[in-house]
Amino acid sequence: MSSHGDPAQDPEEPAPGKIYVPEGPLWDAWNAPDGGAVKLSIQATKMEARWLRRAKPRPFGFAPGSAHPAPERIGEAHGAGTLSSGVATLLGVRTPVHTMSISYGDAADPPSAPAARVISDFHRDYQGRDLEEALLEAAAEWTGQQDAPDAAGSDGQAGGPRPEVTPATIDVVVSGRRRPVSLLRLGNFSAFQISEEGVLVTVLARYMGRQFPDIVRLRPADLEPMLSAMDNPDREMIAAALAELRRQHIEQMRNQAHHSS
Repeated sequence: MSSHGDPAQDPEEPAPGKIYVPEGPLWDAWNAPDGGAVKLSIQATKMEARWLRRAKPRPFGFAPGSAHPAPERIGEAHGAGTLSSGVATLLGVRTPVHTMSISYGDAADPPSAPAARVISDFHRDYQGRDLEEALLEAAAEWTGQQDAPDAAGSDGQAGGPRPEVTPATIDVVVSGRRRPVSLLRLGNFSAFQISEEGVLVTVLARYMGRQFPDIVRLRPADLEPMLSAMDNPDREMIAAALAELRRQHIEQMRNQAHHSS
């Protein structure tokens, strides 16, 4: 014990450092619609659109014109690596896409609103995607939770007891052919995988009902409306997304500081 009655600190254990929280007017200006963070995000988005046009990927998605949540957008795409893809874009070199997701609906909408993500894994390095893990991560992300285990209650709301992941079988039309597929359900969330034309297709959905829209391989022309939207991103929307990421980061840092004190 120390002379002040406090437990002596272990000499091998470093003193807890001061937690740095990114707050203040400079950070506000950086994340504003006309700030540097938004400008960099816009340039990165435009570069990604140019790369995808050169790569001409053929991901799977819901058949154009079928009943599905809207609007559609490219959620995420990776090639030989983010840096490699970016450099290839600057040099005008065509590089392949290894994995790509198409988002339908808005995951930020209320839990009763339909939303889905169709992920196409073209490369073998991505074709070990675990379906249950992907379902838990999507449920956690779409309900705004940090950890998957308590991602969604039985009614799809955040918090509450985690419902059991249960298996089922449904019929899905894939490339014009109806086929039975194994499905996992977690509250209002569901997920299934199919292998088609050498591509592993993972479908993650929220409140989609019993009948999924037909799944087809999309053409480059089908992606053009989404790529055009990437050419002209909404500054206010990007600023709002950055602000939310910043808020979550600050909250996480404060929680870490609280637990370590």
